[in-house]
Amino acid sequence: MKKFILLIFLSLYSWFSWAQPSNQTNIYIFPPSKQEPTKDKPKRECIDYFGSQVCGYHCVKSTTSAQCAPTPEQSCIIGSYGNIACGYGCVKSFDRVQCAQVRGQSCVADNFGHIECGYDCKAGINVLACAHYEGDNCVLSPFGSIKCGKNCLLKDNNPVCEQER
Repeated sequence: MKKFILLIFLSLYSWFSWAQPSNQTNIYIFPPSKQEPTKDKPKRECIDYFGSQVCGYHCVKSTTSAQCAPTPEQSCIIGSYGNIACGYGCVKSFDRVQCAQVRGQSCVADNFGHIECGYDCKAGINVLACAHYEGDNCVLSPFGSIKCGKNCLLKDNNPVCEQER
């Protein structure tokens, strides 16, 4: 077992060393992709897809479709089966992709194809939840339950909200 853990540690160490640019102090968890915005404002682009043209920002093309984000702040993501979603805080889970459509929202996903989008998203044991209103929050208990609403907090390790929504 110790050899297995050491092997994983060495593999991760070498991977993070590879992902670390030599002239910067930032560590990338994932190598930068073409879709990530640069320091310059992204430029509007157009891509051709089977005779039609799709225009916008951070355009992506799969075997089944092509799509561009409508604004420079949004991004696009391709799913396992070529499905595409564009918006804010995009995530992929199993065979699904989804993005929040409102600025300030994000999405959270599990490994079973479930995705939730909203404000202050949390992932527990077999449960995902996001607040539906800006300013609301979600609280995750140590036991994996989640509650979202107005002024939620943990009380005796149980999530409690002034107003659950």
